[in-house]
Amino acid sequence: MDTKTRELRYANAGHTPPIISPKMKEHIKNLHTGDIPLGVEENYQFIEYSSILNPGERVVIFTDGLLDVRRDKETFGEDRVVSNITVYNSLNPQSLTERLIDEAKEFAQGTTIRDDIAIMAIEIIKK
Repeated sequence: MDTKTRELRYANAGHTPPIISPKMKEHIKNLHTGDIPLGVEENYQFIEYSSILNPGERVVIFTDGLLDVRRDKETFGEDRVVSNITVYNSLNPQSLTERLIDEAKEFAQGTTIRDDIAIMAIEIIKK
């Protein structure tokens, strides 16, 4: 992330693409989809993408552990992640990530979460 130009450069090795979310708005978009999962092909050259972010936009990046939280045979899934980002988008980035984890735990209803969950939210602010 170049903080002067607001350019985000990234590669995606098989995970759900990062989500761009304008603060206080409902329009959410995914950045480019990814490549093959890391380690599948030796010496694979991943594609590097870039996106210029605007003030007020947020980037939410998460591991598939968030998507894979289960309740019976149902998963938390990308639709619930996007829905929760929309609902809690007015929160600061730290509170947003904490809320996403809380929502996933509530969804699981006490079922053991078997995969790690990592979430990062970055908000672009004006200088």
